[in-house]
Amino acid sequence: MDVVELRTGGIPQVSSADLMQALPVAVYTTDKQGYITFFNEAAADLWGYRPVIGQDRWCGSWKLRHLDGRPMTHDECPMAVALLEERDVRGGRAIAERPDGQLIPFSAHPVLLRNEAGEVVGAINTLLDLRVQTLADDAGIRLAAIVESSMDAIVSKDLNGIITSWNDAAQRLFGYTPAEAIGRPVTILIPPDHLDEEAMIISRIRAGERIPSYETIRQRKDGTLVPVSLTISPIRDGIGRIIGASKIARDISPHKESERRIRTLIAKSTIALKTSIR
Repeated sequence: MDVVELRTGGIPQVSSADLMQALPVAVYTTDKQGYITFFNEAAADLWGYRPVIGQDRWCGSWKLRHLDGRPMTHDECPMAVALLEERDVRGGRAIAERPDGQLIPFSAHPVLLRNEAGEVVGAINTLLDLRVQTLADDAGIRLAAIVESSMDAIVSKDLNGIITSWNDAAQRLFGYTPAEAIGRPVTILIPPDHLDEEAMIISRIRAGERIPSYETIRQRKDGTLVPVSLTISPIRDGIGRIIGASKIARDISPHKESERRIRTLIAKSTIALKTSIR
């Protein structure tokens, strides 16, 4: 397969091989018969093996396995299926076995390459290391478990102030079920005389600030007020854009009640002392 040169305005820029070599994901190409014509360093790293150009066929892995651990022949791999059946294969999964015995689960995305007449002349395949996704999935599961088991109310909202998540502790503290709270404005929790806080919070979150813990008052479903300690942090998407905020609310009613009792005792003691002096 010929390597083409990309041009802009007639000025040579960079070859497609150079571009693919620079990619951080594994990429390789084959001819119509499946013989490997190119692979980048990321592919060699994933395989733990360097296939022989024009000799190794279908995939550069030393050995392959199905996800259940059974051996997979190279002519069963997603690239072979794409070329033999002349169709793109999206998201085929397999396990690459390296010469050192390490197993690397991956997803493959082979796409057919055609000439101007529409005839298949080869294919290009992108391999995604599923270990990264698995770690992210595991982390997400652990985080969800932590949020649900937390004794503190944890609530998230978008930049319009609409509630997007609500844990069990939030229901216990504020009285709303998830079905009642999610999709409604977070101002249902804010007393009228504290509504100016929300504009301040949104402004600081949009600026990427984490708001340190502070004490304030929030309102339950039944209208009663509860003193809370709030900590607020921005929520970002996969490319770093701020898309909302996470709030952790801790009920400090017991703490406030203890303060009240201490003040009452001090006041009584002061009165008693003054009385005894007289």
